[in-house]
Parts: sequence; structure tokens; C-alpha cells
Amino acid sequence: MVRITADKNTFVCPKCNNNIPWTEMLQFKKGHETVCSNCKTHLVTKNPVSFSWGFLLGFLGFIVPAKTISYLYDNILLAFICGVSGATLIILILLIYLYNTTEFIEAN
Repeated sequence: MVRITADKNTFVCPKCNNNIPWTEMLQFKKGHETVCSNCKTHLVTKNPVSFSWGFLLGFLGFIVPAKTISYLYDNILLAFICGVSGATLIILILLIYLYNTTEFIEAN
């Protein structure tokens, strides 16, 4: 079973320990600030990570299975279904990894 919640203080405000919405991961880039909905503290990630590479990996997760299935079985519908499944799986794995490893600090 995959455990989505982390045991350590990840994805919480360091000031008030309020949970930060997981949708903030989709906006990660260098210099991105998040505001805690509880105490209005401006937060940045401790180790800046960009989710942009997640879209690239998701794209590759679509293309590689789709092209392989298309080549082997010559079936466009099956290739599309396998491509969407591969991309979805990779993006979900990346989201779970980021959620479990991202820590926030107060912005300067």
C-alpha cells in the first residue's frame, strides 16, 4: 500500500503547523512563494524544486508506451490508452514523492 501522508513535517507551515494544500505542488518553480491559509505567513520551499520536469517525464511516460504499443500491435486506441495510463502513473508517483519530501521555510 502506498502511504501518501508523511511522518515528518512536510507540507506544513513551520510557524503554525497548518497543512498546505497539495495543489501547491503544481505551481512549484524557482522563487515561488506560498501563503499559509491559517497564519498568512509567506513560505518558500527549503530546497527549491520545479515541477516542470514532471511534465516532461509525464510526456515521455505517454510517448514511450504509446509508440511501443502502436509499433507492436498497430492499434491507435490501445496505444492511446497505454500512453495515458503511463503518463498518469508517472505524474502520480512524482506528486507523491514531492509531497513526502518538500519542506517549507519562512520567506525572507
